[in-house]
Amino acid sequence: MRLARQFNAPGEIDDIVQEIGLKLVSQPVADSIPREPEAAAAYFSVVAANAARDYFRARNCLKRSANKTIPLDLWVDPGTAPAAIDRELLFADVERCLPKDRREQTIFRLYYRQGFSAREIAALPALKLAVKGVESLIGRVVSQVRECLRQSGLKGKSAGQAL
Repeated sequence: MRLARQFNAPGEIDDIVQEIGLKLVSQPVADSIPREPEAAAAYFSVVAANAARDYFRARNCLKRSANKTIPLDLWVDPGTAPAAIDRELLFADVERCLPKDRREQTIFRLYYRQGFSAREIAALPALKLAVKGVESLIGRVVSQVRECLRQSGLKGKSAGQAL
């Protein structure tokens, strides 16, 4: 409701609630949910706020580019793989390179996949980290993932520079 008022759209709360539900169902968040009730409530609050922001950004984007359309044939070049496929392959390689520690995996995914800030992640009591601790952990995990990707033969923009 706070974000709906911020974007002057109190009549769109039902749509936002549906977007939040879709986001929770469509993404594998079950592994990321903290076990403690207070931490889980904070987690859902942040996911809901991010989903609402995404909804309004997408809505505003559509308003700006409503008359900018191109035929699909011009958009997809048959000689190259679409960027979305490359991105998903990179995500699979990154997931393979993540440390085995579940806490580190969770923080990495919250930051890079869910779009949480270090401050929002530090607000989750179950993780027991300050903002600086979250930033340090993310930096360490990113270095480990980059090194793993380099060792596995993925070089250049697709690996080291993607993170």
